[in-house]
Amino acid sequence: MFIFIYKAKINELVYVLLGALVLLIISVVIAYLSYLKFTFFLDETKQEFIVNEGILNRTLLTIPLEKIQQININQSFLQKLVGVYSLQIDTAGNDGKEVSIKAIEHQIALALKERLLNGKITVDTINNESAEIEKPNIPFVKISTNTLAKVGLTSNYGSSLALLAGFTYAVFHNIKDLLKAFDTDNGQVETLIEKGFNLASLGVLVAVLITLLLLINLVRTFVKYYNLQLSKHKNSLLISSGLLATKNTLLSPKKVQLTTYSQNYFQRKMNMLNLVLKQTEVENKQDGEEVRSSNLSLPGCSKAEKDAILEMILGKFQAENLLLKPNFRFLNLPTFFKAVLP
Repeated sequence: MFIFIYKAKINELVYVLLGALVLLIISVVIAYLSYLKFTFFLDETKQEFIVNEGILNRTLLTIPLEKIQQININQSFLQKLVGVYSLQIDTAGNDGKEVSIKAIEHQIALALKERLLNGKITVDTINNESAEIEKPNIPFVKISTNTLAKVGLTSNYGSSLALLAGFTYAVFHNIKDLLKAFDTDNGQVETLIEKGFNLASLGVLVAVLITLLLLINLVRTFVKYYNLQLSKHKNSLLISSGLLATKNTLLSPKKVQLTTYSQNYFQRKMNMLNLVLKQTEVENKQDGEEVRSSNLSLPGCSKAEKDAILEMILGKFQAENLLLKPNFRFLNLPTFFKAVLP
């Protein structure tokens, strides 16, 4: 972009700015018309959620309430400025369609969530709904910033390393393109790298890479899981987190089909674990069936917090039973014989 601005003429820049302005106006008009034409309502007789959208080509989407698996209430940085939320509905069934409502008030989103997840509501519940929404939800699990820092320093090395490698590659090639744009590229970048590469610089490079890797881990962890807390909202489990964009996930505990937790060496020493809630569903396809899973990751949980979450999901405390460990001979010897013997 910088290279284009540097080499472009004034009249070309004017045309580009006018084109961008026209595209912006068209986008605003389309967004406003989409807002006017977007409607949704709940048919309590048929127990269906109906969405009608589209400007010229109208689309009518009907979702049975029993197929709704998970509801996410998100708030991006721009949505925080205007005080609205977006609501996403994950469904299980033939095609696993996801319904998204771009702008909705928080109280309306919570009321809609309660009706969609819990089905029919009595008259007394409807009358007392607004009063119950105003009650603050006291979280029974809350991950502190110190715990998040430990999580960022002890996990996700692979993804952060890939991100760092991609960023370094992009910076190197952008510098090359910039030098070519100014007609001064005579191999300066490669020459600088070759001259500065020795044992001391290698040690410094490794230290810098490790530091950057840990910093990237910390930033990614805090952006995604900042203020992570779990609370019970009526009959649903509310999971909220996020630094720049707040994400509130509401799901019915009875739809959680599998829970797993993992620890690495450092996390075991710090008495924390990563808990994953899995919702698995079977989608009917023309050629057969396909299993699709939706996972919710809860890092930095203690053993007591893990037990509290399992008690919330299962409805009772699940004590640890007999732990069985397979004999390594039965695991490794068959693989060895298959690899060595024909």
